[in-house]
Amino acid sequence: LSEPPPELVAAVITVGPHNLYTSTWGSGAFSLNDFLGWADMMAHQEQGPRKRLSYQVKATRRMRRAVRNLPLGNGGRALLGDRSPWYQTWLAHPDRDDPFWAPMDMTAALDRATVPVLLLTGWQDVFLTQTIDQFAHLRRRGVDVALSVGPWTHDEMVTRGTGVTALETLAWLDRHLAGRSVPPRPAPVRVQVTGRGHRGWTDLPDWPPPSDPQQLYLQADRRLGDRVPAADAPPSTFRYDPADPTPTVGGRLLSRQAGYRDDAALADRQDVLAFTGAPLASEIRVCGSPVVELDYACDIPHFDVFVRISEIDARGRSRNVSDGFRRFSTTPDRPVRLDLDPIAHRFGAGSRIRVLIGGGSHPRFARNLGTGEPAIGGSRMVASTHTVRHGERSRLILPVVQSLRP
Repeated sequence: LSEPPPELVAAVITVGPHNLYTSTWGSGAFSLNDFLGWADMMAHQEQGPRKRLSYQVKATRRMRRAVRNLPLGNGGRALLGDRSPWYQTWLAHPDRDDPFWAPMDMTAALDRATVPVLLLTGWQDVFLTQTIDQFAHLRRRGVDVALSVGPWTHDEMVTRGTGVTALETLAWLDRHLAGRSVPPRPAPVRVQVTGRGHRGWTDLPDWPPPSDPQQLYLQADRRLGDRVPAADAPPSTFRYDPADPTPTVGGRLLSRQAGYRDDAALADRQDVLAFTGAPLASEIRVCGSPVVELDYACDIPHFDVFVRISEIDARGRSRNVSDGFRRFSTTPDRPVRLDLDPIAHRFGAGSRIRVLIGGGSHPRFARNLGTGEPAIGGSRMVASTHTVRHGERSRLILPVVQSLRP
């Protein structure tokens, strides 16, 4: 699409990123699991069937060892050998403005495309936010663009999601390529609403739809409530140790461990703060990107903040809904703001909303060693103490809509 030929009349883009830097370093930390794992898969894809099968049997165990190796450059070399040499160069260029990344930025495609474009993705796809950015960019330019989002991971786009995505692809090409008379798409945006027992597709005129913000405040007693805590409420603290990093559980990954998972074990860890709301009297429909603001401090300048919203059902089972992550190199002088993954989700009546806060999510993101050393060569580790002060500046903001009709 960056150099569209004259015969191009329509396009369907399935989970396609347009900016590689955003995918690898966009959070400030290297996306270790996704891109070391992908490099390892590319390193073996052209081997014979027997060698590929042997690799697949051992891949999970090999990756588990590799992501814990320090420095990261050594761990990558130990796993990849002389294959996938670009992995080391990605690690060596963490800065957004580095000219190294310019050839891998295809924003020009979004500036030049004029043909009708259908975008397909999943709520748990690693490239979700880039796909939504593509929709917004093309729509601002007046391009005929449509967006469909299902409850799938990256891998599930070609397994569980195929029944939907194939039909939508064929309908789009029937209309715009073959010129056939097919029923028009009801709306530019089509999303599947998630939530236990509440799944269904809904059509929307745009993304995100209009919403009303609902605020829930982090309480000193680890509750989540609609009242602002007292000014003298004691802060909540935890200690993060990069030698025993907070683990990744589910979420938007390029692996089979991706997606919606039972994450109750995270809330039980000593290096995670968990704030849980009371059972909901009625369901809450959230459509858009939740925001978490935190009056935050850390005793060292180099630290990470990972935030997750989970839903706990009436049986006490906890499952991830939306994540956010940022790396810091200086103590913030204002509330930390994290825009979480976009969602279309119904929190059911009787369920509880939980906010989890940790100092990392490893190996989804390379752990923060606490020293500021370059990721490719750093190995010295320093533990840190994280503090969340309670008040009106530590809150969850949910974009609530009145209805999400399938």
